Amino acid sequence: MTEERKPTRQPPRRATYQEVLGAHLRALRRQRDVKASVIAERFEVSEALLSKVERGARGPSPATLAMYCEVLGVPLLDLLADVAMRHRELLDPFDPLLRLELPPYVRALDGLALYAGIPARHMPRSVPARIPDTTTMIFGASDVRAPQHSPARPPAHGQHAGG
Repeated sequence: MTEERKPTRQPPRRATYQEVLGAHLRALRRQRDVKASVIAERFEVSEALLSKVERGARGPSPATLAMYCEVLGVPLLDLLADVAMRHRELLDPFDPLLRLELPPYVRALDGLALYAGIPARHMPRSVPARIPDTTTMIFGASDVRAPQHSPARPPAHGQHAGG
């Protein structure tokens, strides 16, 4: 008898985001050589709370995020923008948003939206409409096929495109 395995479920996006945020906070704290005990004592919180946040087991409250930003010297919007970028890389490395040069305020808003848990369906539709076709940037022109609805064909060997 063959045992069937159930496909493993992907973690919910929220859990993944909390894990990315927590790992980023821990990395920043270690990079700056700040002990969790120092943060806990300074802000009168438990080290267990900090550990849960840094493991992604618990999402940080706005007050907890502000506390980390103050101790680590990182602007909140920069922190959230960096985490949003990393989160998108993990979920979909081919996400066109990763390849665009967007203004910092757009990256910051993306970070805020992910932190707040705003579903994509509630985000403005004008931003994706402005994203250019990135297939040639990602795959290179030689690998891209013309859309099927396009009647344009490449010129036959020896002919010029102009006619």
